Amino acid sequence: MGVEAAMRQAYFFHYVGDARAVVPASSGGARCGRHDSVVGDFLAARGRTPSGAWAHMMIIIYQSGWNASRQSSTFFPPTSPKFDAPQPTTIMPLASIRSWLRSVSDSKANYWSTYVVDVTLLTFFLAWDRVRLHVAPIAALAQFLLGLGIWTLSEYAFHRWGYHMGIPIAREGHDRHHEDPLAYIAMPCVVTPVLFLPPQLLIAGWFGVRGISSLLAGWFGGFIAYSVMHHCLHHYKWRFAWFRHLQSQHRIHHALPETNYGVTMRFWDRVFRTEFTKDTRL
Repeated sequence: MGVEAAMRQAYFFHYVGDARAVVPASSGGARCGRHDSVVGDFLAARGRTPSGAWAHMMIIIYQSGWNASRQSSTFFPPTSPKFDAPQPTTIMPLASIRSWLRSVSDSKANYWSTYVVDVTLLTFFLAWDRVRLHVAPIAALAQFLLGLGIWTLSEYAFHRWGYHMGIPIAREGHDRHHEDPLAYIAMPCVVTPVLFLPPQLLIAGWFGVRGISSLLAGWFGGFIAYSVMHHCLHHYKWRFAWFRHLQSQHRIHHALPETNYGVTMRFWDRVFRTEFTKDTRL
């Protein structure tokens, strides 16, 4: 018989056995108790190979497989590609998560849902201070304006160090926005509740700190204003002078991404010297 056929015989005999070669019970069982001489006698008994050369070759092949099977308890002839062990499937949860995040971020339904979720959070934070903690309207308004002012710096910081230099997922989404400014791309609408509700419930709910919810509401008010303005800058051509100025400044950012990180104002660009000027162009 040919080499491949002999290998198949040895493989079959190792797993199934043969009526003409009975292995004693003390040998250890059907899968791991075959002895080299049994296989040699079995192959030599076939009478179709010259002398015992092929049988000796198959003993060597079998023995190498047997030595490996002592640890894995599974025999796969090392030279037969048809009996190679199946390769384990590699599971990449991070890649799956990133793929899911991208599909959600590119969804138009998610884009508009972010506005609904953020307005709901703003209303919830204001109601918490007024209804649950009975914060005075003037105090709540002061905290709201403080949060609004904090947002202006957050807008610059997120845009510059988050979207352009931050984690890969944020950078990839912002890069897609630069490639297609009219695309409806937004982070998943569940992100803001997951990030802001737990600390608010801990600080304002558990510890009862007054005014923190109004401050968060002001921060979300700035975030919503930024989102609306950014959408309008790309999708509308209003004739207001201030709007056209912001629009031209933001278009410069898309052409020169290292300048004009502010979307709703230029103040922080001037502070950090990233505003586009004639000197910048030179």
